[in-house]
Amino acid sequence: MRKRLIIPVLGIFFIFIISSFAFSAPAVVDKIVATVNGNAITTYEMKNLAPFYPSERGSALLDKIIDDYVIMDYAKKNLMIDVTDSDIDSYIEHLAKANNISVDDMYAKIKEEGINIDYYRKGIKLMLYRRKAMSKMFAPSVRISDDEIKRYYAEHKNELSAQPIFVMSIIVLKDKKLALKVRKAIASGEKFDALKKKYSLDKEASKSIPLSAFNNAIQSQLENMKIGDISPVIEANNTFYIVKLLDKKGAANSFESAKSRIKELLFIKKMKDHLSSWLRVIKNSMDIETYE
Repeated sequence: MRKRLIIPVLGIFFIFIISSFAFSAPAVVDKIVATVNGNAITTYEMKNLAPFYPSERGSALLDKIIDDYVIMDYAKKNLMIDVTDSDIDSYIEHLAKANNISVDDMYAKIKEEGINIDYYRKGIKLMLYRRKAMSKMFAPSVRISDDEIKRYYAEHKNELSAQPIFVMSIIVLKDKKLALKVRKAIASGEKFDALKKKYSLDKEASKSIPLSAFNNAIQSQLENMKIGDISPVIEANNTFYIVKLLDKKGAANSFESAKSRIKELLFIKKMKDHLSSWLRVIKNSMDIETYE
C-alpha cells in the first residue's frame, strides 16, 4: 500500500538538452525519498532525472519518477519488455545528431552541467520503457476517427498554423575564430558558395527547415532575415553557423495539410489517457512508499 507523505521542494532548475542545457542547483544531501517494490529513489536521483520531466518540481516530480518506476517494473515482469544498453546508445546517438554534435561532445556537455551520466542514461531508460509499454498495451486499440480529426481542426485551427519553412544554405564550422574570419570575408565581398565549399563541414547545397525546429535564439535571427540575407555567426552547442536565406515558404493551414499532424496529436493524447487510467489501477497493487 502507498503511504503518501509531503516531499520538500528541491532547489533545482533544468532545461533539457534539445532546448539547450542550463543547470543550477545547490548541494543536495542524498536520502531515500521513495521506494517502488523495494527499489529506492533518492534526492540525488531526482536531481539528475529532473531534465526528463521539465515542467515538474518537488512532489510532482517525484510522482512522475514513481510512475516510470511502476511502468518499468510492470513492463519487465508482465510484458517481457527489455531496454538494453544498445537501445539507450541508439537514442543518444539520435539526440546528438538532432543537436548537430557528436556523442562525445554531448556527454561532455552533460558533465559540464553537473549531471551524472549514469543517471542521464537511466532517465532515457525509463522513458524508453514507458514508450515501449504504451505501444504494446494501448497502440493496437487506439482508433482516431475522421470526425474526431475534423472536430479538433475546427477547435484548434489557429493553433495549427505551421511555422514557415526556411530554405537555407549553411556554412557549418567548429572553430569560432575561423567562423568569424569566414563571415568577415563574406562581408568583404567573397562569394558565400566558394567559402562554403572551402571551409564548411556540411557541403549540402541547401536545407529546408521549419522555423519551429530551431531554438529561440536562432529563431529570432531567422525571423528578421530577407531572401538573400546572410546571418552573422550563430553559435549553438559548440558549433558555429553562417546562414544564407534562399527562400521562405509560407505555411499552409488547410485541413488536408493538418490532417496527419492532428491524427498524431490525438493518438498521443489517447495513449497518455490510457496510461494515466492504467497507472491509477496498477499502482494499488504495488508496494510504493514515499518519505519526507
